[in-house]
This record gives sequence, C-alpha cells and structure tokens, in this order.
Amino acid sequence: MTPRQRNGEPSSRQSNRPHGAIAESPEGGLGNGNAMVAMAPMMLMSAPNVATKRLSDEPSPAVWYKFGLRVIDQFDTTSPLSTLCTVAVPTALRSRSTHRIPLSQSVTLRNVLVGLLLVALTSCGHDGSPTGPSVLPPTVAHIAPGAGSTTGGTVVSITGTNFAPGAIVTIGGVAATDVVVKDSATLTAKTGPHGAGAASVVVAVNGLTATLSDAFTYANPGPENNPPPKVTALVAQGSRPNEPAQFADLGEQIAITATVTDAETPVDQLAFQWTADNGTLTGTGPSVAWKAPDNGTTPLESTIHLTIVERYVTTDSIIHENTVTQTTTVSVHDSPKEVGDMAVQFLTDFSHSEVPPAIVVRNFTDTCRGKEDELDDVRHNRNCFVITDYSVGSPTTTIQFDSVCPFRARAADACVSVPVRWVSTGKGCPDELANGATGVSEGTDWVTAVYQGSKWYLCDSDFEGSATSTATSAMRRFKK
Repeated sequence: MTPRQRNGEPSSRQSNRPHGAIAESPEGGLGNGNAMVAMAPMMLMSAPNVATKRLSDEPSPAVWYKFGLRVIDQFDTTSPLSTLCTVAVPTALRSRSTHRIPLSQSVTLRNVLVGLLLVALTSCGHDGSPTGPSVLPPTVAHIAPGAGSTTGGTVVSITGTNFAPGAIVTIGGVAATDVVVKDSATLTAKTGPHGAGAASVVVAVNGLTATLSDAFTYANPGPENNPPPKVTALVAQGSRPNEPAQFADLGEQIAITATVTDAETPVDQLAFQWTADNGTLTGTGPSVAWKAPDNGTTPLESTIHLTIVERYVTTDSIIHENTVTQTTTVSVHDSPKEVGDMAVQFLTDFSHSEVPPAIVVRNFTDTCRGKEDELDDVRHNRNCFVITDYSVGSPTTTIQFDSVCPFRARAADACVSVPVRWVSTGKGCPDELANGATGVSEGTDWVTAVYQGSKWYLCDSDFEGSATSTATSAMRRFKK
C-alpha cells in the first residue's frame, strides 16, 4: 500500500472518485461554469462530514480532503473576498493538487465548501475560463449637496469608483431611496429622514462597502426669513438650601441654565457653545455645570458666555445659521473668610476707643436694625469707658442662608462666634464703672451677616460673657 493509500485516499492510478465529485476537463480546469453553479449545492451536500480544526491553528494538523476538482488553492478563510476572487479561484482552476483548508472550530468542511463555491462561482463572476473578472471594492469621494433637510427627500449625487447596479446607499445609517447608478463613478439617491447633525455616507456594492465620514449634514428646514432663537433667562444656581442665584464660593460647583425658545428648531437640536472667564465648565446643551476657581482674591466676578447656533436649510439646500449670544455673571466668594474677617475687623475697631462709632459699624448693612442698635452701643461705650487692653480671637463661621443663629435667635445668612476680652477704665457714668476704676469683660461676641447684592454685610452683634470690676458698680452696658 502506498502512503496515499495509508492516508485513506486513492492512489493516482485509481479511477474511483469521492462520492459527489465530478470529472475534470482534459485541460485541468472546471467544465461548463454554469453547470458547475447548478451542480455545486447537490455535489457539496452529498460530501461527507469531516472533523474540524480551529481557524489558523498552523502548523497543527489541518483537514486534507480531495473533492472533485480543487476549488480553493491554499485559501485562508481570513482573507478578504478580493483575494478569493483574484487569487484563490484562478489558481484553483489551474490546479489538480490536493489542498489544505483551515476551518473554524464550529464549521464543517461541507459548509465551508458550499459557501466558498457559491461565492467563487457567483460573486466572482466566473465564466468557466481559467481566470474570471475580479470584484473591486467601491470608493466614495464626494457628495453634493453636502446638506439637506431633516425631513429627508434631498436628491444627492455621489461620486467615487467601482459603483455597480444594485448599489445600496445609507446616510447616517438611514437607507437612501431612488438609488440610480449612472456609471461606475456616479450615482444619485434621495435621503431619508434623520436628526440634525453630521452623517456619514456609505455605499455598498456586492457586499463591499466604502464610507465617507461626516460628509453630509442634516439641518432643520426653515423659512427664508428665520428669526434667531431667544434666550429668555440665563441663571447660575447653587444647590445649597436657600442659596442665592449668581453666587458661588471658591471651589463650589453650580448649575448654569439657559431658557431658550425657537419657533422653527427644537431646543435639543440647537448648538450650545459655552465658555467662561475662569473656573471649569462641564456638560453640553442648555444646562451645564460650572466649578468656581479653587482659589483667588474674593469677591471676584466670573462671566459665563453662551453662544447658541441654529442651523437650518431652505430650498437651496445650503446650510444657514442664526447665532445669538448671552452672558451671565457669577459673584465668587470665600464666604467663611470674608464674614469672619469682617467680624474680627468690627471687634478690633470697637476695641480702639479712638475709632469713631460710624467707622466701627461701617460693614453693617442699613437694612438690618442691628446696625442702629450697635451704633448706639458703641457710642455708649465711648462715653463711659476707655479700653486699655483687649484680645480678639479667631472666628468660627457657619454659612447657612436664610437661617437663624443660635444666640438670641437672630435671622441671618451667616453666624460668627468670636472669643473676646477687654480691660477698661470707667468714666463715672451712672450705674457703670466709677471714674478711674478698672473692669474686665470676657466672653463670646456673636456676629451675624447677610448676603445682599453680591456682597456680604454684618447685621447684628451680641455679647455673651461675664463682667468683673475693681469698683462696686458692674459693667452693665460695656457691651450689650
């Protein structure tokens, strides 16, 4: 027995063929090509099943099988169709040798041969001669016009190469209609409906595709006289309870929201372009997030800029644009520091008896009754005491908009507690320190603040503490 016989195949001198095979032509090629196409399914369905191997497991054992005329000559199933048509099939038609076919793990030889024969004999356009015409992939070079209505219906002309009857066109994933292939380099089609925005053009010919990315723009239809969008509000708003609009503390993230209307174009199809003088913007559309700078000298103003672009097409299939701009300003603060610093400044000024009362209360707002009360308190202190020594400690500040501070239930947006100590000499006022007597007052001063018109102001000051005196009278009105 020869080696070929030991491998289970007939020797070259034997005339019997595998079941289902057909005769070779004397020239070594296929016989009539049309007959081959007709007979291929019957031949291959009768071919025996063969164990499979994993794809491209080279150089591990592969399946060897002689089936009639050799259709595939060393054809790798990972090769593109053009390789099959231009290299594998012509070679196979001239070959009589036994060939190796790598197969996927889940596909039998029978299924592979059926698919390959049908592709080779039909898709490759084989006519029975040793070399058949090859199939070249299409290319797409240009589309005109480059824009159309979102409602569809725009007739476009696409140029490229290797177009053929039966070509399929999609624009933005939507199938075009009325496709007419004028020649191998030009075709026309009608767009389908699609949302506004850029879209890619894809042409498929004989299963091969070509793409021209973002080459066509869908735009909303509009009249010749199309008014621009209207911005009715542009608001910056933080998320803290009762936080005022157009306000942010350093490092705080707030929302910037535009209220926009347009008679022709839906708001979600308008283009929103956001920029800021400082800080960081994130997001798209009519509402974005803005994070204030992490540091800086406060208060400072930050301007947020918004440009809205409406794109639309008219009967000329040309994209037109309406543009509107708007800005909003955010007042950025370091609220704990600003309010705490004002409270300390007020108490320090109070501790210097030579500072006039009006200067002491300069950071109080006129809208709070506490300013008048404190002004009276400072005037009384100046009349009845001379402060000879003092200490003003570090403030503890809490920012709570439209809330109530704990001591004496003062309404405010911020509460500050400051430890203080004063040493004073009396001037002999009734019910106060005797003239020349020394007294000490020590405790906590509670200062409140409100946010008004992009600025912090002090509102009230209340002293909570103890008073001692070297004289017989107490410091009843040293500081109320």
